Amino acid sequence: MLILIGLIVGLILGIFGAGGTILAVPFLIFGLNMDPKAAIPISMFAVAVSAIYASVDSLLKQKVRYRAALLIALFAMLISPLGISFGQLLPKDPLMILFSLILFWVGFKALMKNKDINSRASVNDIEESFPCEINQETNRIHWNNKCARSLSLTGGLTGFFSGLLGVGGGFIIVPALKKFSNISLDNIIPTSTAVIAIIATYNSSIFIYKGLLNVPDGVLFCVGTTTGVFLAKQIKINVKSLDKAFSYFLILISLLLAIRTIFF
Repeated sequence: MLILIGLIVGLILGIFGAGGTILAVPFLIFGLNMDPKAAIPISMFAVAVSAIYASVDSLLKQKVRYRAALLIALFAMLISPLGISFGQLLPKDPLMILFSLILFWVGFKALMKNKDINSRASVNDIEESFPCEINQETNRIHWNNKCARSLSLTGGLTGFFSGLLGVGGGFIIVPALKKFSNISLDNIIPTSTAVIAIIATYNSSIFIYKGLLNVPDGVLFCVGTTTGVFLAKQIKINVKSLDKAFSYFLILISLLLAIRTIFF
């Protein structure tokens, strides 16, 4: 059953991208009636495997802003143990309500994605100043205190929620890089994925060290997700036509998770 659920998550991941892993926790809860505190480490392990897989190609194509990625990842690793500890102390019902709110927010933001892209294009047209500006001559970020603070804060928030909920944190990193920099979207997503690969691997090692991750279950789940990603790549689907449906699906799952937590 773990492999089957992993397969479904992998198919979603392969079709829609890294954001599909946010469904790992609710699918494990609904599909196996798994305790959230057992599902979160398994989800984190799956995020690590999928993000590492996705990052290799981007690194080879030099699409990752590695200095920005390393700074974000550094502060994420400093803060993520707090998120993990807080997640273990927090009762499971409030933890799941928080997760459902995050899931709802991700779905809502995905619905607004096209509007966001248009507004970003308009911002770039008027050449607004960002804390992290790309130097057009060197094609590198012009580093300053404001840029470093912005990316450090992004890393801290990412680390906390990643450790707390077992998610990658792309829903924080991508909007932050759009807000704080004029990095192109072709570089933002690979940079975000590289950060997720680092922090998810780090968090997974903490879960293993503390005995919170059932490694055989994690491996079985990753077998399913990896197979699902491979199969999804063989399917030719117009993803753009399904983006809105996927957003509504995330919102639906968030509501079902909240209802299950409150009433059952």
